[in-house]
Amino acid sequence: MFYTIVTGALACLVLLLVILALTKHPVRGCNGITEKIFAILDKYHLVFFFLLLLLFAFTRLYYLGIIPAGIHVDEIGMAYDADCLAKYGMDRHLTRYPVYLQNYGSGQSALYAYLTMLLLKVFPYSVRLIRIPAVVCGFFCFLSSFFLIDDITEHKSMALLGPLFVTVTPYFMTSERWALDCNLFLSLATVSLCLTVRACRKAKSWIYVLAGLGWGITLYTYAISYLVIPLFLVLLILYLLRVKKEWKCLYMLIPVVLLGIPLLIFQMVNMRLIGSFSLGFTDFVPIDNFRGGEIRPGNVLRNLPNIITNLYGGDGLTYNAFPEFGPVYLCMIPLILYGAVMAVKDTVRSVKNKELQAISVVVLFFASSWLVMLLVSANNFNKANHFYISYIVFAVYGLICLEKTSRQTVILQVLCVALSFLLFANFYFREQNEKYGFHYLFMNTKPGDVIAYAEQHYDPADEKKLYVCLNYDDLAGYIPMFVCLYGNVHPKYGTQKQTDFGKIYLNLPEEFDEREDAVYIIGNDWGGVISYMISVGFSTDSYFDGTTILYR
Repeated sequence: MFYTIVTGALACLVLLLVILALTKHPVRGCNGITEKIFAILDKYHLVFFFLLLLLFAFTRLYYLGIIPAGIHVDEIGMAYDADCLAKYGMDRHLTRYPVYLQNYGSGQSALYAYLTMLLLKVFPYSVRLIRIPAVVCGFFCFLSSFFLIDDITEHKSMALLGPLFVTVTPYFMTSERWALDCNLFLSLATVSLCLTVRACRKAKSWIYVLAGLGWGITLYTYAISYLVIPLFLVLLILYLLRVKKEWKCLYMLIPVVLLGIPLLIFQMVNMRLIGSFSLGFTDFVPIDNFRGGEIRPGNVLRNLPNIITNLYGGDGLTYNAFPEFGPVYLCMIPLILYGAVMAVKDTVRSVKNKELQAISVVVLFFASSWLVMLLVSANNFNKANHFYISYIVFAVYGLICLEKTSRQTVILQVLCVALSFLLFANFYFREQNEKYGFHYLFMNTKPGDVIAYAEQHYDPADEKKLYVCLNYDDLAGYIPMFVCLYGNVHPKYGTQKQTDFGKIYLNLPEEFDEREDAVYIIGNDWGGVISYMISVGFSTDSYFDGTTILYR
């Protein structure tokens, strides 16, 4: 309730400031201070940029392996696939270097797994390690937001608002701190959008190619991009031909098409237009549950309200957004709406007058995103994650438009966002684990940790059998994936449908041999078994609460 009251009050204050600025009633007594602040920002913008970078690094790396608590089921699946790719050149379903992962049967984009694979070739597995690619891609999002806003405004001090908002906005912060494959769409779309705006302004062929390369790589972040990116490029090319008669923009299509061909082939295999086959070092195999049916014209009316709901509250998945704060702060919503209106207005004028406007590129991307998302089933923020860079740009654009009439209101509105961030950071780092514990589909890593510990301490030569019999409360459906990931199981055993994983067994032996030199992990619910094994000569290690490791 406290957060709702405070953030609601800040939103009302920002709305009032917007109205005052639009009616040209500036806040009195602040002109001198405001001008000094803008003068300092203009002169030392690089200093402030690096200060923002330090803030970004802290908010993304602090307790990275602990917050959010546990590990998401898709993080486990991605990490095990990445580990198999690093060691054996195939995913856990024995597919060699796939362009799209099967995961649990419904598919998963492959880029995140390949980035994680590179890390696992050098460093040992940890929850923190597999979340590093999200942070690294988030850094490129941070960097690109500055140049994107700078190209739109040609104003260095106002361009600082890009990385500032990327750093402090809730959805950016939460999505860049854990290893969900589709969240990379937001980061790489920001990079590609920045390159595209720069290409349009400079009209250089090589920048168009670079932008196309960015969009081509982005195709491997999320399946929804297969529709968003082509639609955006078509609209953009039509726009550029209208305002500039610029044919160089067609160079963007070359890398997009080349990088998109493997994904197109994969879709043809899934639609059974062609059969499974291997090409070079890659296998093209259909996934068990192809989700092409999620895109239907009948979803349009149902999805129309999402245009508004994606800006506030929650989607039922607290790992995406806390209902206390939403994906963006309430005080940013008036700025986003005002900026969007002004951006659309300037885009219409741009088309009419045949004059290029950099903001129009963002408007076209936003329009493409919404046209596609109206067709997609289900409403959760991670499906619409790529929208949020448009929201940031619109918020900044709104502030830029207001800055022309009242610089004081800009400073006060940024202070409102900063105060909202302080409240959010306190909740995120100090209160969320106590209130929410493990978010939906996040699980305690203890089953995996105890397996890794037992193997490291009692079977370093990897010669003994390991029997795992957990407590009743620990018997989640994804425990086999913990066994595979933390037990370094070969992918030929890597299916969650088994209880036998080579030398690791998710049960006690049917015929117990008290002389066998094996290692046992027994939950304390099985106290009788533990007592018996101690009586026949096994030693114990109770390093993990609720679990006893028995060994010779």
